[in-house]
Parts: sequence; structure tokens; C-alpha cells
Amino acid sequence: MKHMIKRKAASAILAFCLVALLCAPLAVPASASGEYSRLLVLGDSISTGYGLPDYSTSDPYLCPSYGNKLAEAIGLKSRQTYINRAVNGDRSADLLALLQTIRNEVEASDLIVISIGGNDLLRSITEIASAITGIAVTSVDSAASALMGATPESFAAAAENTELQAKLVGIVTGYSANMAKITALLKEYNPSARVVFLAQYNPLKNVPNLETVNSFASPILASINVAMRAAAEAAGYEVADVPSVIDDFAAARTNILAYDIHPNSAGHEEIFKLLYAKLGITDTPMTTECVHEFGEWKEISEGPAWEPWTGERVCSKCGATETSEFPAKDTRPPETSQPEPEATSAPEADATTQAPDGEKGCKSAASLVFVAFAACLAALPLGKRR
Repeated sequence: MKHMIKRKAASAILAFCLVALLCAPLAVPASASGEYSRLLVLGDSISTGYGLPDYSTSDPYLCPSYGNKLAEAIGLKSRQTYINRAVNGDRSADLLALLQTIRNEVEASDLIVISIGGNDLLRSITEIASAITGIAVTSVDSAASALMGATPESFAAAAENTELQAKLVGIVTGYSANMAKITALLKEYNPSARVVFLAQYNPLKNVPNLETVNSFASPILASINVAMRAAAEAAGYEVADVPSVIDDFAAARTNILAYDIHPNSAGHEEIFKLLYAKLGITDTPMTTECVHEFGEWKEISEGPAWEPWTGERVCSKCGATETSEFPAKDTRPPETSQPEPEATSAPEADATTQAPDGEKGCKSAASLVFVAFAACLAALPLGKRR
């Protein structure tokens, strides 16, 4: 089923975006100067630092986000020569509106870094869930509930649902149009600024038990990135390849195992180092501790399949270990022994009145994966908070 969903649901989106990329005029990325006097960070919750230690909804300068690390590395001061205007939950349309209110800050900045695009998809999850399940969904919570109860047949049918495919194509098309307007405004307000967009990473890749969701999400995220790159390069701007430092390490560099898609401290460190290198700064950024690269989770506990299990993974750089508890691999409850019936002359039950086989609480693997996906969505900060 997952191959059908990946093949069918993605074809129209990728076709549109690939054409857009091929038709986009080529542009040479801005050259690095290595010296910047004012940094402006824009975008969504990836840039606010949501999910990090010391994260604050009212003060984005406290946590170890990639923006804060970058500003410190190039010697800029928060709220003065470094401004962070990212907003949790913002879509491309929200960024477009924001830009028109902060023209002075754009004009004053010689380096602008932007993360935008993920919420264009996630903020439409209610409509997507409605199309998949056939249930009227009006909130993220109800979307999660609907997806939890969806059958494998519902997801298979979604691959043939032309309305759903049209919805996904519309999301990417709208994002592409907004990106063209965003880059045009940036160019109008400050034609000499160096602008770097962060490509959308995939927090589901190589994460245990999320393979089916990954197959569904990957081509859509790829389409968002194609549209981003086409608009950015057409304006002479750059795209930082964030997936190269996150995707294959999603379990270690995001909070996905806690049902949160945002980068953790290790993830922000990698994004920072990626930008640091891209900007052409020759000094090696200083780190005080190992940025772990953990391997796969391996079970270290013993017990029945219906009980939670403990896993351990090892850092390939320093040998540090990390343990975590995971849900049971088998959702069926243990069989309980029944007392032997007494030897009586009780009549046998008639075949027409026998009770049906008891439910064993078993769901298909695909359904269980979407339960995890729904939990991830429910954890997203979709409100406009700093």
C-alpha cells in the first residue's frame, strides 16, 4: 500500500514542481564576504527555537537555536545587530504579510536567513485528514483522532482521490506563488542583502515504525523544496541543504521520538555549522561537547512483546550511549488463562448462539504508523506565538 500512496499521491505534485524548477531562470548565488554587520532571521518555529532548552515564547534569544549560535559566532548582538522575527506556525502567506511591516529591518540587514514552508502543509492537515477519512475534521486534535481510526483501505483510496491530489498540488502551487512574492519584496527592499533559505528536512526518515508515513510525506516535502529552490535561485538567493544534516539522523537530531518534529540541540548545532560553512567563514566554530551521531536503536531489555521495551544507541564519534523506552511491539494483550470448566453435564452451546471471537486489539501496521503521525501533528505549535 505504501508504494501505491508514494507513487500515486506524489506524481502530480512532483510533475508540477519539476517543471517549475526547469523553467526557472538560472542565477548565480551571492558570494560570501565572511563579514556581516546585521543579521535578520525570519520564518517559523524552526527559527524561533521551539523545543529547545531555555526556549521562551516571549524571548527567542535565550535558547541555543541556530540563529542565536550564528549571531554569536559572527559577533552580533541580540536585539541590536541581530533581530529574530520568526513566528511559530507561520506559513509563506504570513511571512509575506510580515515583510511589509518590517521593511526598515530588511533594508538594514546584510544577511537574512529564512525557514518557511512546513506549515503550508501542516496547517492544512484538517482538510487532508477529512479527505482521507471521510470525516468532517475541524481541528488538529480531531484530525489526529480521525487518522487514528482510519482503516488501511482509507489510505489506499487516498492514492486515487483526485480531490486530495488537487489539494496537495494547490498547497505547493500556493507556496510557490508566495515564494515568488517574498523574494521579490526582499529584492525590492534590499537588493544587496545575502539571503539564505533553509530547505525543509524530513523528521520521519529512518525513524523506527514511521516508514509508511515517510513514504507518504517524502515526495510532498520534496515538492516544497523544489518550489523553494526555484524561487530562491531565480532571485539570486541561496538554499542551505538542511536535509543533508538532519534527514539520515532524524531520530538523533530532532525531537521526533517525543512526537515533536522540531530540531533538538544537536540538530540546531548542525544547521548552525552548515550555515557557518556556507557563509565562507574560515574559522572553525567552537563546540564544547560532542555533537552526537547515534546509530540505530537496539533492544537491551527482555520481556514479552506486549510490554514496552528499552532501547540503546551508541554515538559513532565518542562512544556515548543513550537509552529510551519504546511502546510495545505487539499491541495484542497477553492471553489470560481461563479456569478449567467443571465436569458437568451442561449442554453444549448451539452453533447459532455462540459468542463471536473476542477482539484482540490488533491494528494493521499502517494504521499504527498513522497513530504516531497523528500524535506528531497534535504536538505541533500551530498558534502564532514567539
